Amino acid sequence: MSAVFSLAFSALTFWLIWRLLRTVWRWVAGGTSNALDKLKYRLGDANDWAIALARPMAVHSISGGFDAGEVETFTDELKGHVRLSVLLQLGLPSHLNDDQVRRELQQHLARRWYCLDINELRATDDWRDGMAFACMRVAFSLRCALFLGWIDEATQWRLLRLNALRAQECFDSWHDYGCAAARGRRQWIAQSRTDNLGTAFTEQQVTQWLSEGVHPWRGMPWKLDLQVAGR
Repeated sequence: MSAVFSLAFSALTFWLIWRLLRTVWRWVAGGTSNALDKLKYRLGDANDWAIALARPMAVHSISGGFDAGEVETFTDELKGHVRLSVLLQLGLPSHLNDDQVRRELQQHLARRWYCLDINELRATDDWRDGMAFACMRVAFSLRCALFLGWIDEATQWRLLRLNALRAQECFDSWHDYGCAAARGRRQWIAQSRTDNLGTAFTEQQVTQWLSEGVHPWRGMPWKLDLQVAGR
């Protein structure tokens, strides 16, 4: 009788532990899913991919980064905060008013975007790291230029896609790109060049981001077809 009671007690204990673990797992999985939903970009796969290149800068300078709620978070105060730095990143003088900026970008951006930051690299710089950092800053600047009212949405997407294509061709993965961008920023700052809207990050941080289920880079395939219309 004692043996039967002991066996029944063990079975009950096992069942209770299993129920507890299953409940905890569902809670954790549900929390992760909700977090992923909050961080998921919703502008189409290729467009999301193009914007995600700027993720480290966007998260540092804009609350929540470039996600689905960015239109609401791009307030007048934020526009004032980023305006001067974005002008400098686009290679424009700081004294221009918005109408002048629009005219300059309409005339020259399509022919100059791919040179931004690249033409500032020096002989001692690693060109590949410099390219990653340039891709990040161009993605950030183009997205900001749209919300500052300087370029139209069609121009923004066209140039963002082209910037994304060159990043995809130059690097093998999000890890490769992210680590190169981290080094690229370090060499940029080391030569007394400014990056007021960016922030320092390391290769170790990139590795950590890609191990986190909530980070957009982890959920985006690097080899995504960026030329498919309507994605």
